[in-house]
Amino acid sequence: ATAAAIKKNYRRISLELHPDKNPSEDAAERFRAVARANEILGDEARRGEYDDFLAHPEKYYSYYVDHMVHYYSKQANTKAVILGVLLFFTAFHWANRVRYHHRVTRAARQSPDYIAKLEEAVRSGVAADLVAAEALVELEVVGAERPTWRDLLPVQMAVLPVRVARLLWWAAHWIVAYNILKKEYTREDKEFLIRHQINVSKENWARLPEEDREEMVRRRLWEKKAFNVYMQEKRIEANRTGKGKKKQRNRRRYVSSDDEY
Repeated sequence: ATAAAIKKNYRRISLELHPDKNPSEDAAERFRAVARANEILGDEARRGEYDDFLAHPEKYYSYYVDHMVHYYSKQANTKAVILGVLLFFTAFHWANRVRYHHRVTRAARQSPDYIAKLEEAVRSGVAADLVAAEALVELEVVGAERPTWRDLLPVQMAVLPVRVARLLWWAAHWIVAYNILKKEYTREDKEFLIRHQINVSKENWARLPEEDREEMVRRRLWEKKAFNVYMQEKRIEANRTGKGKKKQRNRRRYVSSDDEY
């Protein structure tokens, strides 16, 4: 059918099915169906897509997605959608940070070291009981602090370019200073390499005894050979004191043997 014939027939059928003139119960539904058909058949581009769909029904889902995008894109405010998505992920990220902080805090309160500090406070007379001691003894939760406004997702996204720029500058400085010019590592960079070797954060490194940190730097633990020797010595010392994995395995084996007897 030509475009003129489609338009003529649409006017005729729409008059017949108009709810104001047609008393049948399904008149309104049929009227809307004819209107939708006219929208498709009266547009050459959409009619071509409809003919292609009839010839290739396997493209149903592809055409369905295109239709939904075409339909809702006219009604949705893009800025409002982006803002809504950002607010949703911000709330989700904040809730996760708060939940992680509470979980780590509960675990820290049940740790033997913290309980020992509470009991020591009670024994020394600083606190009357364990409940009072909890208000006096500081609970250190490294890496799981209570989130602040700086941890909000929009703030993190805003400072991300600055962090990336600093990282690129640091990498370029490292390559030029140590790989090309072969300079001696600075004290700060030595500690960074050692922390990377022993898998310790900057905060936990600062909590280590000063003599331990000095020994690691003096023994050049950023070098692989020196680090392997150091770790071997620590394993031997742990086995001698009964804290190593070998001693623990032997202890479990002896206990199992006693249980059998």
